[in-house]
Amino acid sequence: MPRVPTTVSGWPFLVLLVALAFPNSAAQTLPRGIEDRSERFPFVVEIAQYGRMICSGTVLYPRVVVTSAHCLQQVTRALGRRFYVDAYLQPKELFVHVVMKGRMRSFAVASVEIAPGWLGGEKSQSSSARLPHDLALLVTAAPIAVDLPRAVSDTDPASLPRPSTVKTGRPGVLVAFGGTRCLAPGDCDDAGVRRYLPVTLKDAADCFKTRLDRDAGLPETIWCMDETVLPGDSGGALLIEDEDEALRYVGVISAQRGLPPELATVSGRRQSAATALSANLDFIEETARSLGYGRASSDP
Repeated sequence: MPRVPTTVSGWPFLVLLVALAFPNSAAQTLPRGIEDRSERFPFVVEIAQYGRMICSGTVLYPRVVVTSAHCLQQVTRALGRRFYVDAYLQPKELFVHVVMKGRMRSFAVASVEIAPGWLGGEKSQSSSARLPHDLALLVTAAPIAVDLPRAVSDTDPASLPRPSTVKTGRPGVLVAFGGTRCLAPGDCDDAGVRRYLPVTLKDAADCFKTRLDRDAGLPETIWCMDETVLPGDSGGALLIEDEDEALRYVGVISAQRGLPPELATVSGRRQSAATALSANLDFIEETARSLGYGRASSDP
């Protein structure tokens, strides 16, 4: 299991991602999203630092919450801009908030696990190569009792689809737990509003067209959609409609406006991207097995 760095290891590794460019005016999380009043997606939760929402997450196993790695990165300021650094929030700072039937329950975090492919410090890793691994796991101190998403098959873990194997135009849903109005990253009013947004999956090759994108394997490991996401949505769930028309959890909302630099042209076209669970399956299953869990398979 990878150890989470707690200190910054020099300026070359400080600037992991370009500063977050957030619009000046307030914006609703998941633009055009529908409030989940019927609680179709109770497994999508809020990640909070000292009580303030920072990102969304998905309960994949009772004690395992999936979110984006960049959500847990610490931020510093230089030259009047915000930069993500190679240091991460600690469990004692974090809580998972579950909202059901108008009530919020808080769960302490026992450990933070960052996908090995995302951790910095290796000279061989380029920013592009890290994008398919923008994924982290929060292990809660106590189990969370919610219906779990349908994700990895009980009998065939390889059946979790990759972006390159899914026909373009497949319907899906983005689900995020951001606030109603976000004035700045990590500063959202009315936290506790879970929304979903129907989407249509694009051919990732249409979003990631450069040689560097191809060399990093982005068209095969990053889901792509023609929808805009905003701060607070990161870490939320991408579910796609399977052949039996059931929704299946396949990705973690990663790209948002201005983050990371390799996706700048995508966000400029009002497109968004999600990290594929299939690219991080070994890491997820290793953590689950260490807690005594099998594979999640219940329907949403």
